[in-house]
Amino acid sequence: TSQHYKTYGESAVADNLRLQADGSDLAVILGVLKDENGQKLDYAYENATFEILSGPGRLITGPRAYMLGGVNCAYLQSEYGRVGETVIRASVDVGRLLNQNGEGITYSDAGWTTVSSAGGSYGGDYAKSSAQGAWVELTFTGTQAVLYAHLEYTGYGVGTVTIDGREAGSINFQRGENKVGTLDFLPIFETGDLGLGRHTIRITAGSGNAIAVDAFKVFDGTAEVVSNEITIVTEALQEAEAACSPQLQSAPMKEIIFAADVEELVAQAEGYELERYTASGALRLNQAIRYARRVLGRANPTQDALRESRELLWQGLSGLEAVTVEIPYTSASDNEGGTSGFYRYEQTAGT
Repeated sequence: TSQHYKTYGESAVADNLRLQADGSDLAVILGVLKDENGQKLDYAYENATFEILSGPGRLITGPRAYMLGGVNCAYLQSEYGRVGETVIRASVDVGRLLNQNGEGITYSDAGWTTVSSAGGSYGGDYAKSSAQGAWVELTFTGTQAVLYAHLEYTGYGVGTVTIDGREAGSINFQRGENKVGTLDFLPIFETGDLGLGRHTIRITAGSGNAIAVDAFKVFDGTAEVVSNEITIVTEALQEAEAACSPQLQSAPMKEIIFAADVEELVAQAEGYELERYTASGALRLNQAIRYARRVLGRANPTQDALRESRELLWQGLSGLEAVTVEIPYTSASDNEGGTSGFYRYEQTAGT
């Protein structure tokens, strides 16, 4: 396992370590797993995770966290209107490789043979069976596992998979093209994240065709290797307009909405004594306040959400209608008085 993990952000994104806060600018972050001598590790399927430690932006990664050939990458996308320094770090669960006869691996009683001196296989050998119903089972404590197999074009077929007693699909051990040679130490099945615990994977051979197990890799969710930190700066937009084709007029930029502005508007709305207004208006404003509070509670609220919050608050405030209180009286009990055409009315108690 490697004790040296580097992200090549400083060189891979040298022209893009400063982003614009336009919501679409990207920085590319390349992670390379190296050994203690600085050589890239070509073993497949280390489990790499990128994370934002602080600052604005959104990480974009692929559907799988596994490294291929010791390499993985991610993108940092700027957020509209949010500026500052973003600190990013990567961590790797290197995993533990088990040869086909390693700890926790058991086989059915009959039908299995060990093929030795296979140069490309992990540990120089693999286990093979053509007997229908023959099975191999891995029991491990961890979060997920990967199967490495030996593939050939002829004589190999499909095996079924169960994980923790439940059907989990099938694996085709036949090579896709009839070319010279075989494929060894090839990762062909992954369990996905099963959650930390004790798990069992069973692979069962089908009818008349061989399956061949080279190795398993198991993960426990622990980051054995942590990278250096990369800092990417997001700057405010430099122009009031977005650049377009020279043949077209520039498009006006959308107004940038800041969370602080929405927060100030919420505080203003919460200062109203809503009992003085109609129930329907008070309800609309309360709903706008609750929605804005949910948006402001997010780690990185989007411009669309902030803009909608502000619009709803504006509508709620402008739609308030004061309650009109009518006080009945009778002319017989009124005391009329005053000057210059203005009159004062005193209501008799109890009327």
